[in-house]
Amino acid sequence: RLARERDEANIRKVSKWENFWYHNKWTVGIVGAILIIALISVFQFLEKENPDAVVMYAGPNYIGETAAGELKPYLSSLVKDVNGDGQGLVTLYAVVYVPGGSGSSMAMKQFTNEFAVGESCLFFLSPEMYEVAKDTGCLLPLNEIFGNSLPEGAVDEYGIRLGSTSFFLDNETVGQLGENVIVCVKDCTKMVTTLLGKKESETQKETAGDMLRSLVNYQSPPSTK
Repeated sequence: RLARERDEANIRKVSKWENFWYHNKWTVGIVGAILIIALISVFQFLEKENPDAVVMYAGPNYIGETAAGELKPYLSSLVKDVNGDGQGLVTLYAVVYVPGGSGSSMAMKQFTNEFAVGESCLFFLSPEMYEVAKDTGCLLPLNEIFGNSLPEGAVDEYGIRLGSTSFFLDNETVGQLGENVIVCVKDCTKMVTTLLGKKESETQKETAGDMLRSLVNYQSPPSTK
């Protein structure tokens, strides 16, 4: 008798669970999915990088995830540890822009939006995009970085041709950006629409200037032959 009562009790428990699952399976599934997404989001937040500088490329070359990962150590070698986490680190933001090509209008919008309000202050730009940036009147003059003597490879008072630098010539990976790319610094303090505060704008401007100076002053490693 006791065994039969236990079996009946177990059957009732199973029936209650089956009934609950039948009426609430979608709710349980949705809640479970939300919890999984929340856990993933928390993990991604914990893993999120805290870069010392944001660099932007805009030009005809496709800089995908693989290429960006390859370029990152080279670009990060140019920046100092600004945020105090013990390492110099950059984030690379890339936009493919081919004049007259498919998606060129959208690419131009992405670039102008990032230039106007984004955190990027050091730019690697195709000649066409460089002219767009220069027309804003918000590029930092090279003489504020290098003094009165413009560095070799300067195309004018604001930009330097990447292909004229040892940083480009010695590092095949950097070649993915293109030799005719022009490197320049945005004066973040002039951007009235920037999301950066005044102090952060000053820091980013100084950091980008230091990065460009490091790029230009890059020296080839001594030969081991």
